[in-house]
Amino acid sequence: EDMPDPAFKSARIRCVFPRSGGVEGYEAALKLLCDRAEAVIRKGATLLVLTDRGQDEETVPIPMLQAVGLIHHHLIEKGMRMRASIIADTGTVLDVHTLAILISFGTSAVCPYLACQAIRATALSGEYGSTTPQKAVARFFEAMEKGLLKVMAKRGVSTLRSYCGAQLFTAIGLGRKLVKQC
Repeated sequence: EDMPDPAFKSARIRCVFPRSGGVEGYEAALKLLCDRAEAVIRKGATLLVLTDRGQDEETVPIPMLQAVGLIHHHLIEKGMRMRASIIADTGTVLDVHTLAILISFGTSAVCPYLACQAIRATALSGEYGSTTPQKAVARFFEAMEKGLLKVMAKRGVSTLRSYCGAQLFTAIGLGRKLVKQC
């Protein structure tokens, strides 16, 4: 019988901020992300689900890579990183490279909800012939998995555990403060 494991408590953290807040609002939202992550872990959460869902005209997403890197480093500084896994529930993962970067910067799992929605809609429209939406999404995940393994192999990494949080990518064109922070 499948029963939820009580050792795994999840907490959902929205990675969005009010458009009207400007730069100050954005920076405050980044600090709030760190504070929320720390607080829910102190309350026993072992899975942090970072999500960029819930955007509207008033609310815009914090880039998921920035949110993951920021929380990953904040939790390391606080000595709490090993107490929780980070899961990215994001609309930004549409290709292998984005998936690889998110994992390299600390996420343990990714839910590419927007890609899945688009694939399902395309399959339902008949553009994939007789392929069902479920089969089309399964093919997407299979392609992403194979692509991720190829990226890892090119980087000389043989296990996902070694790859997660390894930060094997170089940020080009970003400010030093941002790169150090995230």
